[in-house]
Amino acid sequence: DVGLVITAVGSILLVVPAVVARIFPVPVREALDGFVIGAFGALWYATAATTTMVAPQFVEGLIEEHSTSRMLGDAITYGVASPIVTVAAGGLLGLRLWFQPDRRPSADPDRTAKALRARRALTLCTVLGAPLYLAVWVVDTLALPRLIDIALKLAFALLALLLVRCAVQIALLHENPDPSTGDPILCVHCERVVPDLPFCAACGAAARASSRTSRRLRRQSPPVRDPVSG
Repeated sequence: DVGLVITAVGSILLVVPAVVARIFPVPVREALDGFVIGAFGALWYATAATTTMVAPQFVEGLIEEHSTSRMLGDAITYGVASPIVTVAAGGLLGLRLWFQPDRRPSADPDRTAKALRARRALTLCTVLGAPLYLAVWVVDTLALPRLIDIALKLAFALLALLLVRCAVQIALLHENPDPSTGDPILCVHCERVVPDLPFCAACGAAARASSRTSRRLRRQSPPVRDPVSG
């Protein structure tokens, strides 16, 4: 099927922005930065492709001939399933390309092995992201009953979200953290004073989930204890 071949080629083109951005020197070194770059590029590619395909249907009035169930199915496909699996595919590649394992001197003899396992796990997540993207459009070409078609596409979208959830957690647990000053900092998530660690000791939120500017300012102005009055 020509449409399926075009989709397969599109699965390659949607990750091109992340690869190009990684080749050229850009001032980003964090895994979440890579995820944003990959997801942003892939989503814009999908937006352009969907607009090119759907816009003529509105102009020619073809959309008026669609049944309610057809319009619901298209809304699920182009408004929910496709954006989610597209962001997952592009974001996972960007996450893998920008991932830098923790290489700090440590007494942990298993650090190198953990870094290798993290790289392999992220690679596996990235490899699984592309088939999920293709699966949505394979289902779209099978002319299945509407409810089965929608259920399968939503299932693939859910699997993509779970895959992203696992990959982001792996990257945040094993990537090279910010240099610590040794002073406590204020967690922006739970608003408690906690040790300067990759994860908040109180709520467990990742330090990398906040911006670099926020992290830098909080380290430059660490919280101090108020003097006891009287």
